[in-house]
Amino acid sequence: MNELTNEFSELYEQERRRLRSFYDSLGDYASPVFGEGDINSKIMLIGEAPGKNEAEQGRAFVGKAGKQLNEMLELASLKREQLFITNAVKFRPIRIAKSSISNRTPTVKEIDSSLYVLKREIELIQPKFVITLGKTALTAVMKLTQADLSFTALKEIQGVPHSICANGFDFILYPMYHPASVIYNPVLKEAMEMSLRRIPQILVQCEV
Repeated sequence: MNELTNEFSELYEQERRRLRSFYDSLGDYASPVFGEGDINSKIMLIGEAPGKNEAEQGRAFVGKAGKQLNEMLELASLKREQLFITNAVKFRPIRIAKSSISNRTPTVKEIDSSLYVLKREIELIQPKFVITLGKTALTAVMKLTQADLSFTALKEIQGVPHSICANGFDFILYPMYHPASVIYNPVLKEAMEMSLRRIPQILVQCEV
């Protein structure tokens, strides 16, 4: 393995050890899902957290959300293997009700405690273009970069590129809806498709 690959391995092993120390019922800590893809890519895609399929397969964005993501990338003239894909939180946050287990949105505390991993991933990848999928991912990146993006709803800045040059970070941030939101709310699909079709032109502008 080269030096960069070793850096990622050590980072993820550190997070794996941290998660092993948790003994509550708030997350599937035994099945973390870490970043994957081209570690030399200048395009980084950040989601929220693993779901059931992701935790079972140990990969980000599989199942319904993965299928939706692949369709998104096709509209943006991109392939999954061209990107580095990760999540803001590396374990599946869960909610247990009676005999059923379901996904839930990560808490602020869970996002904050996971920031060091995301920060290091960005430092290692050094992306020029970062796509965030959903509010959780956007919140995490804003905290890391100290970016001040004023909005009351994600739809206000969805598909709008923002230059991030703060706190040691320098890239174009491109907030988007989470693929799952399009599955459950088809009204968002048209806006998301328009945003995706703009990506190739933006990539040319930032020389990716």
